[in-house]
Amino acid sequence: MQVFRAHRSVKDYVSRLYSQDIDNLHEFLATVTTENPGNDVVEIEAKYSILEDPTIPSEVLEYVEIGLAFDYSHSFIPSDLWDFVDDSEGKPKIIFDTLEELIRWYFCVICFNDIFYIYQNGMFIEDKGEIASFLKRALEKKGITRKRMVRSIEREILWRLKTKSMFREFPFNKLQTEFIPCKNGVLWRKERILLPHSPAFGYTYRLNVNYNPDADCPKIRKFLSEVTEDSSILYEIAASCLLQNPRYHHAYMLVGDGSNGKSTYLDMLTTFLGRENVSNISLQELCNDKFKAAELLGKLANIYADLPKKPIRNIGKFKMITGGDRFVVEKKFKDPFFMTNTARLIFSANELPEVNDATYAFWRRWIVVKFPNRFRPNPRLLEEITDEEELSGFLNEVLIYLAKIEEVGVKATDMIEKAMEEWMSRVNEVYAFAKEMLIQDPNSFESKDKIYAAYKKFCEENEYIPKAKNTFARELQRFVSVETERIRFEGKRIYVWKGIRLKEVSPEEVDYDLSDFDKHEDREMV
Repeated sequence: MQVFRAHRSVKDYVSRLYSQDIDNLHEFLATVTTENPGNDVVEIEAKYSILEDPTIPSEVLEYVEIGLAFDYSHSFIPSDLWDFVDDSEGKPKIIFDTLEELIRWYFCVICFNDIFYIYQNGMFIEDKGEIASFLKRALEKKGITRKRMVRSIEREILWRLKTKSMFREFPFNKLQTEFIPCKNGVLWRKERILLPHSPAFGYTYRLNVNYNPDADCPKIRKFLSEVTEDSSILYEIAASCLLQNPRYHHAYMLVGDGSNGKSTYLDMLTTFLGRENVSNISLQELCNDKFKAAELLGKLANIYADLPKKPIRNIGKFKMITGGDRFVVEKKFKDPFFMTNTARLIFSANELPEVNDATYAFWRRWIVVKFPNRFRPNPRLLEEITDEEELSGFLNEVLIYLAKIEEVGVKATDMIEKAMEEWMSRVNEVYAFAKEMLIQDPNSFESKDKIYAAYKKFCEENEYIPKAKNTFARELQRFVSVETERIRFEGKRIYVWKGIRLKEVSPEEVDYDLSDFDKHEDREMV
């Protein structure tokens, strides 16, 4: 029996694990007849035919071959692997090497960070007790049912599985530039050829969609064109989830009042990606909870609708998660480990959370998407745009945008400025006032009373709650370059802001009008 100490890739690991089965598969297919009962002969032969396609490179066919061997193995379970009990001396004795080999072979077990992953339905998933359940049933068939003995055998087998299938780095989802796992197979992107599922690909996900090159999505296309001014960004969001590449640092924020399609779009996107492939963590939790970032591991996206307005305090955590570098995370009751996040962060909000101490590095990661229109509720809309044909057509559109992103990058030519302006205008009425009502002019003065009066009127017209005068002054200096001066004007001493002027405010709204300040002989700086 082979002992595996270290593994470079999932493909390397499973090819050695099923090396004998690959040979058996070729021997079987050379002699198979349709008289073999109880085995998926026709299906195996159909899949095997792809290995004879001369247009497919041999390195691609290797993945297929391993997958076929896995299918073959589970159709024809080697009888010797069930002989894990030696009762020749009258007392049953476990042959641990054989029992461990049976379980590792049956589930294609991989261990990372003390967590077992098993291959099921075309992808690797975390073991949630399947190994223990299989082991218990196997022992019961051999007449071994005593709980203490079963637990002892289980501990020994799990230790062996861990030592022989361990990966030091997260081994999955390394082939995103070449393949996309779908429900009906693994899509080879370059040639648009659908390959059979195989553990060699090493995916922890598969899209909840069948690849159909002839499918179209007229209902999705109509929906996306109605909810935004430029629907291309919504296709790009879906495509960016499939990148699985840490060098793309952007995150998305969908904004707009209620009943405008944000939630429906996110529900459609979640259905397309597969709910099990999406985490749902708020931005505040990601930044503040030390365990939450680990939940991004192996996910295509983190989608959270309707963010709370609670301020974001630790934006450094967000920059780390989206920065493309390795960082330490931990799961509860597990050892910390390094990961690089590849899940796309997507949020929506009616009212955006306030951000403290945001820098350029924070704003440049955001692409803010407006949903400006309102619609009557349609309870059947989500069902209509997520049927099999529509989602398959949507995948065809997304593949086009995926290639565009890889060629020219995301659509963010002027997004940094827009992201900051849109976000800050929604969460800080002083910033919004400064942007809409003030002009930077180093030669201008405006009375502080006049500026504050204009600010209060702006708040009243836009349904903001105005801040106190001193608080407003501190906030204003965060967003515009101004200085405080005290001047003598018409025999009175007044405070002014130097370096700004109002765009449109009538003189009678405040006590002092400095528009003709330079004409007064008694003007004086104090």
